[in-house]
Amino acid sequence: MREINTSTVLVAVIDQLRRTRIKHTLEQIESIELIGDSVNLSALLQQCMYREPDIVILDLSVTEPDIIEIAEQIRSRSKNTKIMLLDHVCKANEIMNWGSKGITAYATSDIDSHSLNLAVQTMRTDAIWIGHQSTRRIENTETPPVRAAAQTIENGCMSVLSGREREVLALLVAGHKNFAIAQALAISPETIKSHMRRIMEKLAVRDRTQLVIKVLQQQGAA
Repeated sequence: MREINTSTVLVAVIDQLRRTRIKHTLEQIESIELIGDSVNLSALLQQCMYREPDIVILDLSVTEPDIIEIAEQIRSRSKNTKIMLLDHVCKANEIMNWGSKGITAYATSDIDSHSLNLAVQTMRTDAIWIGHQSTRRIENTETPPVRAAAQTIENGCMSVLSGREREVLALLVAGHKNFAIAQALAISPETIKSHMRRIMEKLAVRDRTQLVIKVLQQQGAA
């Protein structure tokens, strides 16, 4: 019997070395239970039906071209499953079309172990996680993803936000969870929650996913 806070994961990656590396990384995460792996879409869908995983890590080379259709097939068999997509190049702006289909994480196929761990933990909190072509451990709040998000927020319609709210939103878009944002800004997690509520009210969105999508849409239009 697994612990309440444990997430079950299925891995669908064709390349054997990459699949082995991803599985090994997942096995080191105490809150993860690896329940299977697959090298083709048919086997993956069957496993989703019978095992109903919390998370599917899906290499795009396993799928047909229509990612939305594949995501819908997975969710029709396991409605609460969240999906992480791996691709040869990271087209982060496309996730704006995918969030509502359960695709809440996206990265390049060569994702490193730390980033994979971070992605899984972020997905467990119902936030979106977006990797970058050269993913590295975030050592401080001045990383390129944060700077890019901050510039978009500063220059766009989100200028209605206060300075602190912009900082919080930039860190959210860069993939940080509430606790990490609180640490980076030296404020309490409860204060972060309050900022999040005000940000969502000002930008007329329902949840964190829509917040991220709104910033990505603005980046794509810039």
